[in-house]
Amino acid sequence: VPTTITFAFNSDALDAEARRILDAQAAFIRQFPEVRFAVYGHTDLVGSAGYNYQLGLRRARAAVAYLVSRGVDAGRLQALVSEGETQPLVATQAPERANRRAVTDVTGFV
Repeated sequence: VPTTITFAFNSDALDAEARRILDAQAAFIRQFPEVRFAVYGHTDLVGSAGYNYQLGLRRARAAVAYLVSRGVDAGRLQALVSEGETQPLVATQAPERANRRAVTDVTGFV
């Protein structure tokens, strides 16, 4: 199951591809009720650190809200964390879609 979704520039809206990936994540998560997950929001390096922190948080929240809407218990999604612009996949000051992402990771067991 893919763990990463990406976003358009300056957006926390889920596009069709992100929803498809989150649907697969939700199906996987529902199969393993003993596992907990965290969603980390990321941004590209365009904009201030403070703005990017908030944007990363909105992206993580959008992914979590979608997973919950697909039947995942919100209590199993341990944290909404924003990494903002601190962990780029591609080191560039230009808008880079690969950096504008939310990542769902296993964090432990109930």
